[in-house]
Amino acid sequence: MKIIKNSLINLRRTKIWYNFLSFLLLPFYSFIWEFVINLHGKILYFFWILKKNEKFDLKKNSSLIVKDDLNYIDLANSINNFFPEEKIENIINNKKKNIDSKKKNIDFIDFNFEINDELSPKLKEKILNFSLSDKNLSTVANYLKVFPIISLIALQLNIPVDEKSERGSMLWHKDDFGFKSLDLFITISELNLNNGPLYFLKKYNPLGVFSKIEDIVINPRPGERNKVNIENFNKYYTDSDTDALMGKPGDALFIDSTRTYHRGGYCKSKNRLMLRITYQTPDSIRKSVLKEKFIKEDYAENKLKQNMFLNYVVFKKFNFFFTFINLKENLMFIYKNLHFKMNLKNIKNLF
Repeated sequence: MKIIKNSLINLRRTKIWYNFLSFLLLPFYSFIWEFVINLHGKILYFFWILKKNEKFDLKKNSSLIVKDDLNYIDLANSINNFFPEEKIENIINNKKKNIDSKKKNIDFIDFNFEINDELSPKLKEKILNFSLSDKNLSTVANYLKVFPIISLIALQLNIPVDEKSERGSMLWHKDDFGFKSLDLFITISELNLNNGPLYFLKKYNPLGVFSKIEDIVINPRPGERNKVNIENFNKYYTDSDTDALMGKPGDALFIDSTRTYHRGGYCKSKNRLMLRITYQTPDSIRKSVLKEKFIKEDYAENKLKQNMFLNYVVFKKFNFFFTFINLKENLMFIYKNLHFKMNLKNIKNLF
């Protein structure tokens, strides 16, 4: 049994396996993913594109930096004005007290906080409307080729931590949530080298989730599983292969975090405030927390549930039969066990 397992692992390092994924499995599975697993979203997508809304076009890439968009700048300024420096410091002090009382996995909860609860109802509604805007939904639908759902809206605060190096999500990784998704990261505070730029691999890899770097962290601590440290990652890719989100409030990044290596949040001397919106499909294993965090019942009844597109984006549940057969978990098993294992030997011959 061990011999068979090792043979399969070695096979997944070969050009034969790469070609099998590229020319057979991936095209076939992409069709099934769009027209069977996400059939409802595919039908809505066909209706949606008839509207010919304005959108950002990622073309064949899995990431795109957005700058100087007035709607993005307006949202960032509204959030910034709601959080003066004194208020941010009070939030940080309260969060630190909570950490001290837990004393658990402190390396991975001492630098990043979600502060949605600090938002006013009016500002939450503005963020939600922005997330549901025609332009954003058109951008995501054009990339996914099916209509999306939103699983997460999170205002995230990262802070410097003395005598700590990059760790957890600050290391290179892909998010293990599904086959395809699109995250939108919007800078709220000015973002530079001192407060955690979001680095990402701009070099396109056609295999997406069916490809992972083999040199992952050995004996990982909680939060470091399947992550690649910076030194090892630099053996595979040069600076010209990567990019970073930095800039003024309102600058943003669309990125498929399930297919694209990325890292960020290492603040050296300044805080970082960033808004993250996760667009995905119902087959993703990431549980949606949107309704609990952002949706008021009267707002849902008056606006969302009466629109077939918005009703899908916010309230869509996974197909009952697919849930019964544990399809989400089975798909994740496929992604994790059939992917091409990239190493320094085979990457030079293929990319």
